[in-house]
Amino acid sequence: MTLQTSNKELVRHAFRTWAATGTGVFDILADNVRWTIAGSGPSAQTFNGRAAFLKGAFNPIAASFAGPMVPTIRDLIADGDTVGVRWDGAAPMKDGQTYRNSYAWFFTLGDGKVVEATAFLDLPTYDAALAGTALPPWPEAAPDNVGPDA
Repeated sequence: MTLQTSNKELVRHAFRTWAATGTGVFDILADNVRWTIAGSGPSAQTFNGRAAFLKGAFNPIAASFAGPMVPTIRDLIADGDTVGVRWDGAAPMKDGQTYRNSYAWFFTLGDGKVVEATAFLDLPTYDAALAGTALPPWPEAAPDNVGPDA
């Protein structure tokens, strides 16, 4: 098995565990991971360390959920020590809304752990969920693999 394959399978397994149990994906983060939420606005920032990321980014959004986020992988690619995963997530919120977002996370792995991560997501939806305000309308999911030639 190549490094590329093993890194891809590590991430796939972490997401499958998360989908099945509601936890697990953040177990593959190195303690000193550097996690960047890309974009602009108050949520776009870099967290140095797993504990800082969980405290500053994940735990606040998870606190607004009435149940776990359920991820659905759309694409999973690997190139050497880099793994990219495009996924959709949904979770019921305590206020009765349903949080939905689409993500693209890019991980750099070392020794079987994520040492660097960059996350792209719909920040207005994330920020509204954090603020406890009405979430922007979310479009119905487009069918997979539908492009201009379909």
